[in-house]
Amino acid sequence: MAALAPAYAPRRPTETVLHGLVRQHLESFLAYAREHYDGGLPRYVEQELRSYLACGDFSLGFTRLSCEACGHDLLVAFSCGSRSICPSCTGRRMANTAAFLVDRVVPDVPARQYVLTLPYELRKLVAFKADVLTAVARIFVESVFASYRARAKRNGVEAPQCGAVNFVQRCGSSVNLHVHYHLVALDGVFARDYRKPDGKTARMFSTQFDPTGARRMFPSWDEPAFRATYQLSVTLPATWTALSNMPVVSRNVRGDVATTAFATTTKNEA
Repeated sequence: MAALAPAYAPRRPTETVLHGLVRQHLESFLAYAREHYDGGLPRYVEQELRSYLACGDFSLGFTRLSCEACGHDLLVAFSCGSRSICPSCTGRRMANTAAFLVDRVVPDVPARQYVLTLPYELRKLVAFKADVLTAVARIFVESVFASYRARAKRNGVEAPQCGAVNFVQRCGSSVNLHVHYHLVALDGVFARDYRKPDGKTARMFSTQFDPTGARRMFPSWDEPAFRATYQLSVTLPATWTALSNMPVVSRNVRGDVATTAFATTTKNEA
């Protein structure tokens, strides 16, 4: 029998050093900003700070979860959903984004990170001008893609396509204003057309069929106790070739199309 998961332990944000600093100095900091800054702090900054103080506080609201089978109840305090100061909410968003990119977006191929930093004269401009921020990001991505496409074309690849995910980071390690970009680019290109040994051009279609994508096409349980097998067949133009990780059982050609059937899959091991 598998061991039970450890009991849920609510976090205690009010006991952290960061929460204590914000709680103790927020009002005096806001007053100083109103007195010395033009217009004080932006409203969304003040809202983020005040929301952080309420994050994880049971006295300000919570959700009750109940299991009808065992009768166990669980209380979960509301979170602030902050995008900047709250370590819990930003950490959860970071983990969720990474999981989404790995499972649904980025294929299992080599990737390379590119970082673009800006001169001091441009940092304030891109920090407060959204259109400039977007324009610089687009130029950055297009420049990297142009390099990949040029190298691919020199190697005979026609119409190469690139892929990347770009993130904007607005501060440096000392929480100073330092807008810069982190670009994770697939270290290569996607090509549909390729040259065969006889010199003729052929076209290939492929898909990233990782476990998450497979479960979207074949709804199934990813559990050892619910292993399943499949008998797959695919119908394509007769001039195309179908491939699988199972051997071909039959191939029937009917006019311009062909149906290829594959052997029954094995049960996936845990």
